[in-house]
Amino acid sequence: MDTQGLHAQEVRVKIRQVGAPVRGPGVHNVVVLGDEYQRELYIAIGPCEAMSILCRMEAAGFPAVKQPFAHDLLMGVCETLGAKVEKVVIDDLWNGTYYAKLHLSLDGETLSIDARPSDAIALALRA
Repeated sequence: MDTQGLHAQEVRVKIRQVGAPVRGPGVHNVVVLGDEYQRELYIAIGPCEAMSILCRMEAAGFPAVKQPFAHDLLMGVCETLGAKVEKVVIDDLWNGTYYAKLHLSLDGETLSIDARPSDAIALALRA
């Protein structure tokens, strides 16, 4: 992507935190992504996506979920079809909303699918 002379490059990040940074009315859950240079990206996510992400993180300590999340269903579909999650790329910010692409490999081809960052992250954690 080249926007007004800016050149974007992919940067590998890790999930640093998921949840509400502060408590109170109108406060949203966020997923905090960080890179090796200690830069952080805060992305607002819904409560269901936050729970789905937290349930897949090692240190979450949640009890087993009796009913699968939609992300578990989608991962099952990918596995049945032979698709593999390769990566998630958060590639745009428009009017305060982040956009992402979910990259899948299937039969030697790479597929790029538009996704909300939170859904793509939740799915990638299941890969």
